[in-house]
Amino acid sequence: MQGDCLELMKTIPDGALGAQIEPLKFEFRVDSRLLAPFLDQRHRTILELLDKYPKDFEELNPLTVETEKGVALPQGGFAKPSRYYMLTEDQCYS
Repeated sequence: MQGDCLELMKTIPDGALGAQIEPLKFEFRVDSRLLAPFLDQRHRTILELLDKYPKDFEELNPLTVETEKGVALPQGGFAKPSRYYMLTEDQCYS
Protein backbone atom coordinates (compact mmCIF):
# COMPACT_ATOMS: atom_id res chain seq x y z
CA MET A 1 0.00 0.00 0.00
CA GLN A 2 2.81 2.43 0.78
CA GLY A 3 4.02 2.09 -2.81
CA ASP A 4 0.60 3.13 -4.13
CA CYS A 5 0.69 6.34 -2.13
CA LEU A 6 4.23 7.09 -3.28
CA GLU A 7 3.23 6.56 -6.93
CA LEU A 8 0.27 8.89 -6.49
CA MET A 9 2.47 11.59 -4.99
CA LYS A 10 4.93 11.40 -7.91
CA THR A 11 2.19 12.79 -10.17
CA ILE A 12 1.92 16.03 -8.16
CA PRO A 13 4.23 18.85 -9.33
CA ASP A 14 7.11 19.72 -7.00
CA GLY A 15 6.31 22.59 -4.69
CA ALA A 16 2.53 22.20 -4.96
CA LEU A 17 1.23 23.32 -1.55
CA GLY A 18 4.60 22.76 0.08
CA ALA A 19 5.73 19.30 1.11
CA GLN A 20 4.13 16.40 -0.73
CA ILE A 21 4.94 13.46 1.48
CA GLU A 22 6.39 14.12 4.86
CA PRO A 23 8.06 11.48 7.02
CA LEU A 24 6.62 11.71 10.52
CA LYS A 25 7.92 9.35 13.20
CA PHE A 26 8.88 6.55 10.80
CA GLU A 27 5.73 6.77 8.68
CA PHE A 28 4.79 8.75 5.61
CA ARG A 29 1.91 11.19 5.70
CA VAL A 30 0.22 13.14 2.94
CA ASP A 31 -1.33 16.60 3.16
CA SER A 32 -5.15 16.41 2.95
CA ARG A 33 -5.12 19.44 0.60
CA LEU A 34 -3.18 17.37 -1.93
CA LEU A 35 -5.38 14.32 -1.49
CA ALA A 36 -8.69 16.10 -2.16
CA PRO A 37 -8.27 16.55 -5.96
CA PHE A 38 -7.40 12.86 -6.38
CA LEU A 39 -10.68 11.99 -4.68
CA ASP A 40 -12.57 14.51 -6.85
CA GLN A 41 -13.59 16.38 -3.70
CA ARG A 42 -13.11 19.87 -2.33
CA HIS A 43 -10.71 20.10 0.58
CA ARG A 44 -13.52 21.49 2.71
CA THR A 45 -15.47 18.25 2.14
CA ILE A 46 -12.48 16.19 3.28
CA LEU A 47 -12.15 18.34 6.43
CA GLU A 48 -15.86 17.91 7.20
CA LEU A 49 -15.56 14.15 6.87
CA LEU A 50 -12.50 13.98 9.14
CA ASP A 51 -14.14 16.30 11.69
CA LYS A 52 -17.36 14.28 11.69
CA TYR A 53 -15.78 10.82 12.04
CA PRO A 54 -12.45 11.32 13.85
CA LYS A 55 -12.69 8.08 15.87
CA ASP A 56 -12.97 6.00 12.70
CA PHE A 57 -9.74 7.49 11.36
CA GLU A 58 -7.98 7.38 14.72
CA GLU A 59 -8.57 3.61 14.89
CA LEU A 60 -5.93 3.38 12.14
CA ASN A 61 -3.50 6.04 13.42
CA PRO A 62 -3.72 9.26 15.43
CA LEU A 63 -4.97 12.20 13.36
CA THR A 64 -2.42 14.96 12.90
CA VAL A 65 -3.93 18.42 12.41
CA GLU A 66 -1.77 21.27 11.12
CA THR A 67 -2.45 24.96 10.56
CA GLU A 68 -0.70 27.03 7.91
CA LYS A 69 -0.42 30.77 8.37
CA GLY A 70 -2.33 32.77 5.77
CA VAL A 71 -0.47 34.66 3.06
CA ALA A 72 0.47 38.30 3.60
CA LEU A 73 -2.10 40.71 2.20
CA PRO A 74 -1.07 43.82 0.22
CA GLN A 75 -3.07 46.07 2.57
CA GLY A 76 -1.32 44.55 5.58
CA GLY A 77 -2.14 41.65 7.82
CA PHE A 78 -2.63 38.07 6.77
CA ALA A 79 -5.32 35.97 5.11
CA LYS A 80 -7.19 33.42 7.20
CA PRO A 81 -4.99 30.49 8.27
CA SER A 82 -5.79 27.14 6.67
CA ARG A 83 -6.25 23.92 8.61
CA TYR A 84 -5.34 20.56 7.12
CA TYR A 85 -4.62 16.99 8.17
CA MET A 86 -1.49 14.96 7.60
CA LEU A 87 -2.89 11.50 6.81
CA THR A 88 -1.26 8.09 6.76
CA GLU A 89 -1.74 5.88 3.75
CA ASP A 90 -4.32 3.76 5.60
CA GLN A 91 -6.28 6.89 6.48
CA CYS A 92 -6.21 7.99 2.83
CA TYR A 93 -7.97 4.78 1.78
CA SER A 94 -10.64 4.92 4.51
